[in-house]
Amino acid sequence: MPRCKRLFLPRRLRSIVILRLPGGLMQLSPSCPKPPSPRRGAWWLVILDDSDQAGALGYHAVTTEGLPLGKVFAVTDLKFGSQWTITTSHELLEMLADPEIDLTVFVQPNTHTGILYAYEVCDAWGADNLGYKINTTPVSDFVFPAWFESFRKPGSTQFDYGKHIKKPFELLPIFALYTTAIIPPRARRCVP
Repeated sequence: MPRCKRLFLPRRLRSIVILRLPGGLMQLSPSCPKPPSPRRGAWWLVILDDSDQAGALGYHAVTTEGLPLGKVFAVTDLKFGSQWTITTSHELLEMLADPEIDLTVFVQPNTHTGILYAYEVCDAWGADNLGYKINTTPVSDFVFPAWFESFRKPGSTQFDYGKHIKKPFELLPIFALYTTAIIPPRARRCVP
């Protein structure tokens, strides 16, 4: 029988009881003691089987207390050929960068237009192969704060951990899932 292991996540995230299964897949164990209910004031990162939103592999929101809540859908990830550990790290990194999901960056390329970008640190690409490994576990790449600084020149600094991005607000066109941007109607342009 697989051994129970308690996983402790950083920064007040709740602990969960998991089983480590062959191939590295983990699941909540009915044979292990139930995980404690999250205490008041705790951040949540929940790994579930199936998505509760069409097409979502994971997302982050806030709890009724206004605290970060991340959801990852491991079976849905596997069905779409994605790695649930990359989705988990993606959601965790975005929770840490913008816990209340309310940060934006305003870019004004000229006097008539402006674009608001959500402070999403893992949305500049969408391919699992652009992640990296911690030991043997694949995790998501992420942008550094410099990616949100429009005054930076191309190649002037490192914009993401994996060194795939060369300039601020660059989206890797083949791989980008999406980025959240608000663009005035008269200045609309396609943002993947």
